[in-house]
Formats: sequence, C-alpha cells, structure tokens
Amino acid sequence: MRRTVLLALALTSVPAVLAAQIGKPHYEPWGLELKNMDRSVKPGDDFYAFAVGTWLRDHPIPADKAGAGYNYDLPDEIETQVRRIVEDAADTPTTPTAKKVGDFYAAWMDEQAIEGRGLTPLKPRLARIDAVRTRLQLIQLMMRPGYPSPVNIVISNDADDPTRYMVDAGQARLGLPTRDYYLLTGEKYDAIRRA
Repeated sequence: MRRTVLLALALTSVPAVLAAQIGKPHYEPWGLELKNMDRSVKPGDDFYAFAVGTWLRDHPIPADKAGAGYNYDLPDEIETQVRRIVEDAADTPTTPTAKKVGDFYAAWMDEQAIEGRGLTPLKPRLARIDAVRTRLQLIQLMMRPGYPSPVNIVISNDADDPTRYMVDAGQARLGLPTRDYYLLTGEKYDAIRRA
C-alpha cells in the first residue's frame, strides 16, 4: 500500500515539474490570429497585406535566412541543442560513449590537422572512382554508401491515391552544401566556387 501511495504521488508531480520546465510556448497556438492583420490596408487593395501585414512587419526575414517562421527556427534550435550536447561530451565526458563523441568532435574541429592531411584520406575513394571503366562498375560504385548518384530515386506516396506508392526520380543535389558557399567571400569560399 505504501508503495502505491508513493508511486501515485510521484506520478502526479510529473505534470507540475514538466509545466515549470516548459514555460511559455515559443510559438502562439495555431489558427486565425487577428492581431497579425494590418487593418490600415484595405482588403480590396492588397488582401495579403491586410491579412498578415502586421506579422510581416513584426517578423522580418533575417539576412542569413531565406524565410522566417518555425520551420526556419526549429532547425537552428535543434542544431544549438545538439552542439551543446556534443561540446559537453568533448569537455566533460561522463560515459565511454560520450568520450567517443567528444573525441570525434575534437578531431572534426581540428581544422589544422585536417588541412595538413590534404587529399590523403580521399585517395582510396578517388582511386575507386578512377578505376571505373564500365557502366556496370559505375552503377555498382554509386550503390555504395558515400558515393552518391547524380540521380535521386525516392519511393513516396502517390499524390492521387494515398494507398499507393510511386517512384520519384530527379536530380540529386549537385550544388554546394549551403547558401554560405555562394554568398560568403574570402580565400576559402572563393577557391571552392572557382573549383
């Protein structure tokens, strides 16, 4: 009986603890939010500005982003949280796995050592690419992890019939990894664009 009472007390305290940790939501509840409207604009002149003009004014697109909103903020928040976890593992590892993560991160951040090795770590992979002589060898190589194909093939839901699947084929990512590679200047980025 005593265990049951203790368990019940412990379980009833969980929501209070979680509520204290969560605090105010970062985003307002979903739905029609009248305060986002700009009533100084006549709906007949510019309905979009009328409907969301105040929100657009109060939420400018940051210079380093292509847009604004939760779908842009969440990846940044997740990256910050993951970075904090990894850096904590590097600074004060508490388990053997955390030590491995920390060591991996420290090696990844050691740009001087990476640059010092040059292309040496890539030579075996480049040799495999150079050894391709036939179409079959090329297909077999592109099937291996880490050797992407210029064609991206994905199985997805059929938009016309959600009970079926379809094969989507398209161009794989052939560009540079992020917009920074196109926009930032300096020897590093200029050299990458020239290549």
